[in-house]
Parts: sequence; structure tokens; C-alpha cells
Amino acid sequence: MNDRYDVIVIGGGFAGLMSSCILSKNGQKVLLIEKQKSVGGMSQMIHFHGEEYFMGAHHIAGICKNSQVGDLFESLGLPLEEYFEEVKIMHIIIKDKIYDVPLKLDELERYVEEQFPEEKNSKVFFEKLAKYKEHFILGNDKGLLEMFMETSSISYLDFLRKYFTDTTLMELLTMLGPGYGGVGINSSAFNNLSLLVSYGIGSGYIKGSNTVLLDKFLDIIKKNGSEVHTSCECVDLIVENEKVTGVVCEENSQRKIYRCHNVLFASYPFSILKPYIEQKRLYQKISKFNYGPSVVRLVGTLDENSPYKQGDFAYMGNNSYDCLEKSLFFKNDIEELPVCMLYFRNNGETNTTKFMFTFLIKGRDIILKDKVLLLIKQALPTLYNSIQDSYVIQGSAYKAITCAEYGSVFGWERSTYAIMNTNSFSPQITPIEGCYIAGNWSTDFGIYGAVRTANKASNAILSNTEKEKR
Repeated sequence: MNDRYDVIVIGGGFAGLMSSCILSKNGQKVLLIEKQKSVGGMSQMIHFHGEEYFMGAHHIAGICKNSQVGDLFESLGLPLEEYFEEVKIMHIIIKDKIYDVPLKLDELERYVEEQFPEEKNSKVFFEKLAKYKEHFILGNDKGLLEMFMETSSISYLDFLRKYFTDTTLMELLTMLGPGYGGVGINSSAFNNLSLLVSYGIGSGYIKGSNTVLLDKFLDIIKKNGSEVHTSCECVDLIVENEKVTGVVCEENSQRKIYRCHNVLFASYPFSILKPYIEQKRLYQKISKFNYGPSVVRLVGTLDENSPYKQGDFAYMGNNSYDCLEKSLFFKNDIEELPVCMLYFRNNGETNTTKFMFTFLIKGRDIILKDKVLLLIKQALPTLYNSIQDSYVIQGSAYKAITCAEYGSVFGWERSTYAIMNTNSFSPQITPIEGCYIAGNWSTDFGIYGAVRTANKASNAILSNTEKEKR
């Protein structure tokens, strides 16, 4: 093909779509290629028996006015109030009691002061979080690195114990941190604080359906003169004198070559990059990544008698913060409902409620629906009695519409090694000129990570392109 693109974006998930929007809006001729038949990755919707359910993320963290992420949506012509509905409360279930805990950090601070007045160090704790919050809002890499150096060598549990003594309070903060993001409480405090702070900045449901936003992304890309090719798999790079000059794709059973000045990987690049950087340090970085926890969903509808109508819930059950590590993953031989996230959305017209349980699993474990329902019946009998129908989404269901075979919406394993060696701090793949990366790796998770890293990688491309013109 004779046409040369400014940028080829590999991967049509949220990071790839956002990158393509940013670049095309800034005058770059972009080709977005996606292996599957449709774009969206783990942010797509999935259909069962005439109903539409969230396959992956159903809201975005770190989003508010006058923030890096919020301003980015606004700059693309996507007003926050039009596309997002603010999430204000996390309902946390502990030992049959529901705590309505604010997500925003300033409101959470007032909640702690009112509900736990004996905790005299809470002000110091929230002053620390306010400092971290500014780093996230501004996308301050230097500040994030300082935060990493301060908190990566201590566990989240030990970090909380520096400020608090009340067990219930630490349990609540546990569910707002590791419980929400699938990170064990004994792992790095940096991981968990990143989750706590990013949700504390602001969080929003995508109004209606994720499909509305995905379609808007496609519209922006195409209106700005760029292209989207689905059922198109990148199988190789073309590298000349250590500079990328194109990609080789399998598209509609044909091998095609597309020429470009830059390539942005918005998908896991290991197999494609390996031949070019095998002797380089980056090969060692990428080859050591492991998949993070995988997700299994139990979805369905509740009848009109359900006590649960709307909102996000976190189930901690009889677990306490110090044993959360053991209760974080679902296994078919467990005897109690493990830590899980619940989401409910009521349909006012029919007065039925869609529900979504989210469980974490390790590896390729297959979850038995009957086992899930039995544990729900034991732990939440009122909810169980209002279930009309239910379906398990796992493995093959994910693979049918996305490359994420195991539903690993939390990206890669958040080890200290991975955090220090990913696009959290550098979007360029340095051994190959013109090669960049974005996506929900390490510290940046879910849609928030996709947006933040897409912005960083896109800005690096635009900046370097401008330098080359001078």
C-alpha cells in the first residue's frame, strides 16, 4: 500500500480508541487496527437472552472537572455531564451491615471524622492522600514516582496501621482500596493507594451503555480523516535502521503491509517485539510480566421485590482486613462467599433490576454457576430469593468478542518490578525509534489507566513529531 500513515495504533480497546481520537484530532493520519470483529476490548457490552450487560468496566475512576482525564474528554467534545453519571457512594457489606461510604476524598475525610472521632491521626492520613491526589489529577509523573518511592516498600495494611487503630475503619478503607481493585492487602501500599486516590478524585458511570461512548470514539476518528480496520491482526513490524517504518497484518485472510512513521501498541506487544529487542533490556522487562487476576461475572435480573435497586456494593462478609488476602479469590471448593463487587441498575419501566457480581480468580479456573448461587443463598438470602435469571460470563464468553480470554480487566500483575518498568513512567519503547505503548499496565488500571496512558503516549508522539519538523 502506497499511503503512509503518521501513526498506526495496534489494539482497539479503550486505550487504542482514545489514542486514535487524540492523535487524529491533532492532525495525525491514523490507522487503528483491531484483531477482533468489533472495537472496545474489555469495555464492550455483552448480550445474554435479549439483555445487555457490562463485560468489563462499567465506570471510570479519576474523572472530574479540571483534571487531566476530565479535561481530555472535554477536549474531544465529550462533556462529562452528558456521558457520565457521578458515582458518589460505595455500599460496603461487612458482617450483615451496610456502610454507605463516600468515594470522594474530601467527603470520605468528613465521614471518617464523624463516624470514627477517636481516630486522631485521620487528618494526617488525608493530608497525605491529598498530596497524592494532586499527582493523579495533573498526571504528574515526577510526583507519582515520589509516591512510589514512599509507599512501595510497605504493605497497605502496615500503611493503614501507621494512622488508625479501629478495625472497622481499616476494613472499610480496605474495600475502597484492594477490595475494589483486586489487589491483596499485604501487597504494596502504592498499588492500593493508587486505587483509593483515583476513585477519590471522582468516578462516573458511563450513561446508558458503553456502546454509546465507543460509537462516539469511532465517529471522532473517522471525521478527522483517520481509519479503523477490524478483523485485522498485526503479525510483524517493519524496522529499518532501528526505526519502525510499517507493520505487517493479516486482514481478511490476506497479508497486507501498511507503512507509517510511528506505531503505538495499545495491546500486549511481547510476541511482536521479541525478535527486535531480544538482546535489549526491554525484552527482559516485558517477558517478566504475568497476567493479573482474571474476572468472572455472574449477571442476570432481579424481580421487583429485590431490596437492591441501584449502585455499587462491595461484599466483605465475615472477612476482616487481615484475612482479606485469603478471601480474595473464588474457588469451587470454598465454603463462604468471598470478597466480591456487586453492581445493580434498576429499569424504571419494568421495575426489574440488572445485577452483576464480580469475582476474582487465578489463572484459568472455571467457576460453577450452581456453586456461586449456593454461596449467595447462604450469605445474602434476600437477594438470592429475588433472582429471576442468571448467567456466568467467563473464559469462552470473553474470548468470543475480545482478545482478553480470561477477562483480566486489571491488566498485568502489579509487582514492584512491573511498576518500575512500564509506561507508567515512560511511553516509549526506546530500542526502536517511533515505537510507543499505552494501556492498563501496573499502576494504571481499567479505563482510567487506558485513558491516562493513551494521553501520555499520544502527547509523546505529537511532541516528537513537532521536534522532527524543526
